[in-house]
Amino acid sequence: MLVVAAVVALLAGTGVALSRIQVRGDLWLARRLGVDEPARELGRRSTELECVVEGVSQAGRCSSSSVACMTATNLFTSVCMEEARPSPELCTPVPDPLQVIRSARWQKDWCAEAGSPGEACVAIARTVQRRCYP
Repeated sequence: MLVVAAVVALLAGTGVALSRIQVRGDLWLARRLGVDEPARELGRRSTELECVVEGVSQAGRCSSSSVACMTATNLFTSVCMEEARPSPELCTPVPDPLQVIRSARWQKDWCAEAGSPGEACVAIARTVQRRCYP
């Protein structure tokens, strides 16, 4: 029993460490792509929902083949939401990302309703899900 508890604690700690590494990597990439400061600036004066709206607006300008644009837009949204005031209503309609089929359907519908049906919007939808289900 003690061994099981130790393994669970180790795995939980590893998950936290990996999450921090991902966040640091995302921030490094956001700086390299030039979206860090504009995203932080918008976030300081906005709500999470306003960051998402701006991210989706930017995503609508990405071509479907532009991985750099999709990455920059997604990072912009993520960094902006980190700085922004909470939006409790943001997570109300959002399904748990572990519900794969429901999530995929929600992402597609959410982006269609936003008028941005491309992959860049779907990436933002996933970012919202990670925010709502850390």
